[in-house]
Amino acid sequence: MAGAAERGPTDAPLVGRSAELTRVRAVVDRVAGGQGRMLLLAGPAGIGKSRLLEEATALAGDRGFVMLRGGARVLGRGLAYAPILEALGPYLRALAPGQRVRLLDGLADLGRLFTDLHLPPTEPLGDPALERTRLFEAVARLLARMAERAPVVLAMDDLHWADTATAELLHYVARGVSGHPILILDAYRSGEAARQPALQALVQDLRRAGLAEELRLGGLAPEAIRSPARAVLGGEPPPALVELLAARAAGSPLITTTLGQRARTQRWPVPQRRRLDPRAKRGGTRPDPRPRPGPWPAAARDR
Repeated sequence: MAGAAERGPTDAPLVGRSAELTRVRAVVDRVAGGQGRMLLLAGPAGIGKSRLLEEATALAGDRGFVMLRGGARVLGRGLAYAPILEALGPYLRALAPGQRVRLLDGLADLGRLFTDLHLPPTEPLGDPALERTRLFEAVARLLARMAERAPVVLAMDDLHWADTATAELLHYVARGVSGHPILILDAYRSGEAARQPALQALVQDLRRAGLAEELRLGGLAPEAIRSPARAVLGGEPPPALVELLAARAAGSPLITTTLGQRARTQRWPVPQRRRLDPRAKRGGTRPDPRPRPGPWPAAARDR
């Protein structure tokens, strides 16, 4: 589970994010040195949060971090702790039985999450709030134990879709990681945080306490559009096409790629600027009569 991150088929070159990667590397280095941290990647849909999350997780994996990865789903908002189960479950089930028993010794409250691990039953406390606190503490102790062997990264994508219980658990855990090599890495849509009170409270409280930092992603600069366009088209894109992609995509890497794929598959003609028609009156122009690209696709969304 520790070691180099697996690179998937979506690993196109990350372009135009050198400043963001510098900050990510600094956080990974800090956590590897024993100073736990939460890093929040925020931005609008399609801006490249998930791609940067993958790159950050891979950087941590290359440093020997144990990788725990989960994500929220739009249809999973009513499923308590679903992202936590997705992140921790595969790791725990992959352990050898003896190793799992030693790691989970004294953490019977985790049985409330993982019924298939056959942990000793816990006595009902008669207080749901206290039982939830004990569960949170068990998760925090589990991560701390794991971090005694190797640094840990807990990566969560699409946190704006997470249930309230997951946000509360992450908040609890993040408040106790400062003395452990644990990186909590989350990505979410900044525009939806205001509609998610638990997420908004998590971000504000942890930033105010100095336990988290937020990295807001903006659109790619026009000169950075050329690289993803080149990757999609399989060759150097005409300058006029790059200019049009930059204008239409508004700096979104996802939309740039989508439009580039449409241009390639439909063999769009190269867009041309409006040009002066000598038959027009002085100071006037007529549209260029040459063919124009077909309709542009609707803005795509990231995961």
